[in-house]
Amino acid sequence: MSYYQIGGSLRLNAPSYVTRQADAELYKALKAGRFCYVFNCRQMGKSSLRIRTMQRLKQINYQCLAIDMTRVGSENLSPSQWYEQVIAELWRSADLITQLDLKQWFAEHTNQSHVRLLAEFIEQVLLPAFPEQKLVIFIDEIDSVLTLPFPIDDFFALIRAYYNQRADDAQFNRLTFCLLGVATPSDLIRDKQRTPFNVGHAVELRGFTLAEAKPLLAGLPDQSTEILAQILAWTGGQPFLTQKLCDLVAAHPSRSVGQLVQEQFIAIWESQDEPEHLRTIRDRLLRNEQMATRLLSLYQQVLQAEPQDLKTQEQAASLNSGVAVDDSREQIELRLSGLVVKQGSQLRLCNPIYTAVFDQAWINRSLSNLRPYAESFRAWMTSQQQDESRLLRGQALEDAMQWAAGRSLSRDDDEYLRRSQMVENQAVKAANEILTQVNQTARRRLKLSTRLLLGSVVIVGVVTFWTGRTLYRIQTISQLEQSSRGIREQVQADYPSMRDRNLLVLDALNAAHQLKQMSGNRSRIQYPTSTPIVALQVALEKQNSEKVQFNGLQTLVESIQFSPNGQYLAASEPEDSPQDWMRKMAKLKPEEMQPPKNILRLWSAQGQLVMTKISQSERMLDEFRYRGDTRFHLTNDRLFMNNPEADGKLRIWDFSGNFIQALDGMWKDEGNLVSPNGRYTLIRGSDSKLKLWDLETSSGQEIKDDLESLKHSQGSTRFRFKNVSFSPDSQYLMASYPYGEVYGEPPIGMRGDKVHIWDMQGHLKTSELPLDGYGDLPHFMPDSRSFIRLGSIDQLFQHVLEIRDLQGQVQSTVSLPKQGIWPSRVVIMSNPQLNLIVIGSISSGDMASVGYPTRYDAGLRGSAILTPTRYSTTYSVGSTQSMILTNLKGQKLGSIRANYGFFQQLQINSQGDRIATLKDGQVQVWDRYGNQLAEIPGQAMAFHPDGRSIAVVAPDHTIKLWKVDDLDSLIQQSCQLLQHHSTVNDVVDISNPVKRLCQNIN
Repeated sequence: MSYYQIGGSLRLNAPSYVTRQADAELYKALKAGRFCYVFNCRQMGKSSLRIRTMQRLKQINYQCLAIDMTRVGSENLSPSQWYEQVIAELWRSADLITQLDLKQWFAEHTNQSHVRLLAEFIEQVLLPAFPEQKLVIFIDEIDSVLTLPFPIDDFFALIRAYYNQRADDAQFNRLTFCLLGVATPSDLIRDKQRTPFNVGHAVELRGFTLAEAKPLLAGLPDQSTEILAQILAWTGGQPFLTQKLCDLVAAHPSRSVGQLVQEQFIAIWESQDEPEHLRTIRDRLLRNEQMATRLLSLYQQVLQAEPQDLKTQEQAASLNSGVAVDDSREQIELRLSGLVVKQGSQLRLCNPIYTAVFDQAWINRSLSNLRPYAESFRAWMTSQQQDESRLLRGQALEDAMQWAAGRSLSRDDDEYLRRSQMVENQAVKAANEILTQVNQTARRRLKLSTRLLLGSVVIVGVVTFWTGRTLYRIQTISQLEQSSRGIREQVQADYPSMRDRNLLVLDALNAAHQLKQMSGNRSRIQYPTSTPIVALQVALEKQNSEKVQFNGLQTLVESIQFSPNGQYLAASEPEDSPQDWMRKMAKLKPEEMQPPKNILRLWSAQGQLVMTKISQSERMLDEFRYRGDTRFHLTNDRLFMNNPEADGKLRIWDFSGNFIQALDGMWKDEGNLVSPNGRYTLIRGSDSKLKLWDLETSSGQEIKDDLESLKHSQGSTRFRFKNVSFSPDSQYLMASYPYGEVYGEPPIGMRGDKVHIWDMQGHLKTSELPLDGYGDLPHFMPDSRSFIRLGSIDQLFQHVLEIRDLQGQVQSTVSLPKQGIWPSRVVIMSNPQLNLIVIGSISSGDMASVGYPTRYDAGLRGSAILTPTRYSTTYSVGSTQSMILTNLKGQKLGSIRANYGFFQQLQINSQGDRIATLKDGQVQVWDRYGNQLAEIPGQAMAFHPDGRSIAVVAPDHTIKLWKVDDLDSLIQQSCQLLQHHSTVNDVVDISNPVKRLCQNIN
């Protein structure tokens, strides 16, 4: 019998079981009563870990039950049968066969709902059966429930409820769950309208290390540590591959490890893959055709970023190579396949065996089988996306758009199809111009020659053939805009019947469906019009009677902010409007005048007012501007408030309203109040030196700069840092200093800010000078080890964006699209999380207010929005009239334009796929391609951390939380709404085209 076990759960006494860090972590967490989940790719040892942990818990008198969801089944089951099977598995695992007649118990509870039946079994049977023991329920192979033909959101909601009920009912402190499988917490509750499965402690399973893998030595020739190290170098410690390769080495001691790998794993791997492992990875990558292209493209990026030689691989972590982790759906799916692993902030290849099997040639073959335009696409990519002759046209483009409809493609595929459409549209435009010229020529020569006229008619006929579709498209767009505007106007009326409201949803859905058809059912493009999207959003919103509302405001507010977890919302407003305050002051003597006061209110996520605090400004009457005096910052459990115009102290409260402390010497210039983790802030000490203050230890580190010896041109020292920001991981501090205030008026070519970066010990990491041009303040990248900033502007007025490391060295540059406007009138805002860059043209008079905010700028209203935060990025953009959206490749995604007037504020959500603008009392929300999604009356806005909701200060002095979806989500919600009322209440009949659309979606 082999010493090693290949595949399946290792038996309890298996000598080749490798104890990892996860063994101790899971045991300790469950022993402490914590809900846990172990989610990872297949054949990583999850079931073996469960068996060992159950045995250890039983030894300390814990009652452990286990359900294997593959035994419950997922095919040909009704919801009631599935829940009964789960109860039966618990009944068998608890060994209650002789104590409870399960059939009789079911008969006595026939009137219960499915989830209530399970709850009563747990509460009335299981817990009373073991009154003196703690109960741990292990649910293995949890991913098998994801293929059920019906939702079981209530099942996971029940587990979450047991966790939440611990505070109210002590008996649930004895109950703990552990979920294991190939899934993510977001997979468990499918209904996005419900609270996600957000409880539990994640236990991460990693590959074997050499120290952990010592039990495997016993079966190897000569128990050689060197051979074991070679095995782990090939497998990356992946449990299944390691056990299998160890078994092969033990069976063939004369063969080298490398030879066995080539013969048994890499060569003709599809036929030798027994037990199946590599084929499982392949099938998971390609099983969902709609996502396969995106997964393969992402894997290709990781593969190409991976160093090739072993020496470089060992240095990879310090070199920061690889693809940055962003926890997108594609990255999570790729990690669950097992091909890549998360190392620090990078995605890395799991092991050399996978790299050799799933190499670039395999990727090319797989993509060719998926893409109908594979050959042209590869040639276009080879040309660095420059060879327009490789783009699709005519029928080939239409066929590709039809194939792409409904699929989740890679960004390169999206760009290829978008560029193809753009070139095709340019050709149609050129044809229109030719048609116009030909018509004019024909009219001029009509009297001169019948033959020339005949020739012109032939040409006109040819051109008309190509332009007919364009003319029809223009007419259709006009009709869509007109009907959608009519729908929005009707929605404003107070329709008493649900039928009338649903008919409006039906009309809006028809318009949205036409828009999708016109765009080839593509989602990642800029639509020719956004009015159907906004109309459908408004029509659906009319049906929403559960909108969260925050009350208690008295005057206009332009500064609101969510806590990072979205559980609290704060708003700052003046005690009086400017007019009321000035009337009061006019009635008083000068010595009786009081400075204006600002009120800060804090609500829970449910709209309950939990705290009210007041701060006071020292501004005089002629300087008074009533908005933006009080600065505040929220963490998940603390409120930080500072009024730089009063005493400058930083005051801190908890969310119960208890005062914690007041910190003297608060830094009064622009910047974030505290670091993302709520631990650090910047203060000016009694010696006037800046200090990085640790709020936990109440100690500070002086921060140094390289400006001590520099004087202003007039001889006075003017050192004033601003735009202070902390890195996402709270390990670094960045601040900028206007170049001109250090050296006097700078010459052309040396404008902008001098950037300083310190670590948390106050050590200066970099102090680098700009190249040229004004731009928005630098931003840390998500990895916290680099930052992005505006670089030089070349002679053709093309802006260059730079990504620099913390030492100021340029890592990469991006040439942004040429805008045709003067360089000093451009400001760049970026959200590196999804590589979204917004370029806005502004009037020259507003340059000082953009990127360099000061309290004297009338365009900056609300100090809480002076600088970007970790969770949303808000800017005051002065008089920005148009904005161009690009990515880090410099490719234009779309544009946003204010038809009349200018945008006053811009906010980008943390995911980088929603943009909110404020203009003339209207908050407009856009996607990253420039499609308008919503328009909401309001004076201020703040994205919820989920990125899909936005809080807006309404004209009636309330704050309402609005959900904003893209066109695909809106169409799906509309179908669900109409189908529900059509089948349940018989309120509205769905028209045939919409019915087919909804059937296809479902």
